[in-house]
Amino acid sequence: MLLSPELAEEIVRETMVRVGRNINMMDESGTIIASGDPARIGIRHEAAAEAIRRNETIAVDESDDTRYAGAQKGVNIPIRFGRRTIGAIGITGLPNELEPLGQLLKMTTELMIRQIEWKRQAERRQHEIDLIVEALVRREDAPPDTDAIVRRLQSLQLPWKPPYQAAIVACPFPDASRSRESLISGIVEAIGSEETILGNDGPQRLVLLLARADRAGAERSLRKLSDWMAAERLNGRIAVGNPAANLALVRASFEEADMALRFAAGQEQAGIVRFDDIEARALASLIPRKHGERLWLKIEPVWQEKMTETIRHFCAANLSVAGAAASLGIHRNTMIYRLEQIASLTGYDPRRFEHAMLLQMALWQRPETE
Repeated sequence: MLLSPELAEEIVRETMVRVGRNINMMDESGTIIASGDPARIGIRHEAAAEAIRRNETIAVDESDDTRYAGAQKGVNIPIRFGRRTIGAIGITGLPNELEPLGQLLKMTTELMIRQIEWKRQAERRQHEIDLIVEALVRREDAPPDTDAIVRRLQSLQLPWKPPYQAAIVACPFPDASRSRESLISGIVEAIGSEETILGNDGPQRLVLLLARADRAGAERSLRKLSDWMAAERLNGRIAVGNPAANLALVRASFEEADMALRFAAGQEQAGIVRFDDIEARALASLIPRKHGERLWLKIEPVWQEKMTETIRHFCAANLSVAGAAASLGIHRNTMIYRLEQIASLTGYDPRRFEHAMLLQMALWQRPETE
C-alpha cells in the first residue's frame, strides 16, 4: 500500500502544524485513514471518493450538504503516484480560499510518497544485494550456487563480468547521524562505478565486491574510496583480497581480505591493506600450532627484545643492512654487529634468506603477538 495509515498520519500531522487547518487523508476507496479529527477516521468521504474516481478536485460548500452526506466545507484533491490515483487529501475551509493551498499540499504529499517509495525500493534492492553477498562469501564447505547468484544479479540489472575482487571496509561510524544506508550510498558514489556492490558483514564492517576488477581499475576504485574516507574523517581500513577469476572464487578473495584485516589490526595507520602485503604471515599462521610453538621455544631462552626490532626492520628492508640501519637510525656497523650477535646466540644467521624467514616466523608465533 503506497498510502499507508502511518504515512497518512505523518502527512496530516506535519501539514496541520504549517497551515493551521484540519486535514483529512483518504485511501483509494475514499475512506478517511488519517485526520485532525480522530472521530472521522474510518468514515467514507463521498466527496473524496468522487475526486478519486474523476481524478479532479471536488469542492464542497453549503449547497452540497445533501449531495455529500457528512462532508464538511472544503476541497478534496486527488493524490497520484505515477499514472495511478492512490487517495485524496481534504482541507476544511472555504473552497475559494483553499485551492492554491490545496495544490501546494498535493505537490508536497506526492513528493513525500515518491521519496518513501524510492527508499522502500532502495531497501529492497539492498536486501537482495545482501543476499548475493552472503551467498558469495559465507563460510561453508559447499561451493556457492553461481547460477542462482547470476539470476539475482541480472534481476538487479547487474550483468557482472570477471575478474572480481573482494574487500572488507571496516569503518566505525563517527556519530549516530550516519546510518548504514548513508555509508553504503557514500561509498558507492565515491567509487563511481555501477559494477560495485556492498553487503553487510557484521557490526561496522561491509563487504565490497568489484566486477571487471583489472588491477589498474581496482586500484583506482580503492584509492577513490580511501580518499573519500579520509575526507569524511572515517578512521577505517580497507582490506583487499586477490582478484578472483570467477564467482566461485570470490569467497577465497573475501577470506584473503579477512586475513589481511586481521593481521593488520595492530597497525595504527588506516588506509588500504592488501593480502599480498601479509601473505607470508597468513601462510605462517596455517602452520600447526605445536610446530610454530616449537620454533619459537628453540630461540626463546636467548632472545632479547632488541633482536625483535632488528629482525623486523631487517626483513622490512628486504634483508638490506644499509636499509635496516637507516630505518633504525643506527650505524651500518652497529647493524652488522646486531645480526652477528643474533646468529651467534640462536644459530640462525639473518643474512641467509631461509634463516631470516624462520626468525620472522618464530616472532609471529610468539604468544604475545597472537
